Amino acid sequence: MSTGGSLASSSDPSVYEFNPDPFWWMAADIYGRDREGTAYAFPYKEENGKWKFDPSAAKRGIRVLELGFGTYLPTNEKVLVLDMGARLFVGAFMLEFTWDNFHEAAQGVGEEDTELNWKRLHIGPNLLGAKSKEVELYGILGASVMGLKGLEGLWAADVGVQARAYPFRPFMFYGSTLVSFFEKGPPVFDLLFQTGVSVGRLDLRVGVRAIKQEPEQSFFGPAANVAVRL
Repeated sequence: MSTGGSLASSSDPSVYEFNPDPFWWMAADIYGRDREGTAYAFPYKEENGKWKFDPSAAKRGIRVLELGFGTYLPTNEKVLVLDMGARLFVGAFMLEFTWDNFHEAAQGVGEEDTELNWKRLHIGPNLLGAKSKEVELYGILGASVMGLKGLEGLWAADVGVQARAYPFRPFMFYGSTLVSFFEKGPPVFDLLFQTGVSVGRLDLRVGVRAIKQEPEQSFFGPAANVAVRL
């Protein structure tokens, strides 16, 4: 029988326990301990000699979706940034959609507020899989579009990495480096580093973010985010 993993004998030689390949599913409670002693859950069960997905496993807290909301306040510009994101986790892969809204208040009488939207769609694998229960490291590939409100945007190809570390309860670290190569103009670098706490299904993070486009405008300042795992 091909299972995609290995069979390891338990203390009773007549009983066998299935040890799956390293790409399991992360638990909703990131510090949770399953039967293997890791933060990963195993959402399969054996039926008639075959391993099938167990829908009831979701009730045990498998992380399938993550929703996030945050703010970013550059100190060198009079801009307020609101960001929203949704991340879908399927086995070892993550599919994410993020939307950043840059809002700059009118500077003079008769002027209008300026809004810039940056929408991004990415996919990438957890490069470490379940080999590391404290760290997730994703390679990121995708595309983005940036444009002023009401105007056609510029498209870009995105590449980068995203990392999360959960060394011990309740502390966590989050970081990402993303480069967007736009169809016109120099590339845009987006760097983020945050630390915080993970409580149940919630991540609460604060840190710094920098967006730089040489030799054009740059942004640097504090950033705060909340994310909930579903």
